[in-house]
Amino acid sequence: MSLADTINDAARRIRGTDWREVADDVSDHAARRSRELSSDARSELARLRKQVEFLMRDRVRPALDDAADTISSYGREARHYASDGADRAVRVVRERPFLAIGIAAAAGVLAAYLAACTMRRD
Repeated sequence: MSLADTINDAARRIRGTDWREVADDVSDHAARRSRELSSDARSELARLRKQVEFLMRDRVRPALDDAADTISSYGREARHYASDGADRAVRVVRERPFLAIGIAAAAGVLAAYLAACTMRRD
């Protein structure tokens, strides 16, 4: 068969085609495929939602609870050490008031010296 015969044969088939029917078929196929993909996406989202809920319930929440307990424990311990340190400081000041005044004055002089050095650099 020659190229001209092939082209003529194709033209005859094209002329006889009901393009509305072809368009309807394509439209139906596209709609069907769209519903399938939408259903697949919904299924995947539901699966992912369940997975996230599982991770939150079984992994994240227990880890956060443990972290909160640890932080709370550290907070109690810090309050205890701060209270003990304050009690010791009060006791030292009562036992040796002049030593406490000397230490406070030395700290003041040191702070002033450091502030002056910092201001000179700027």
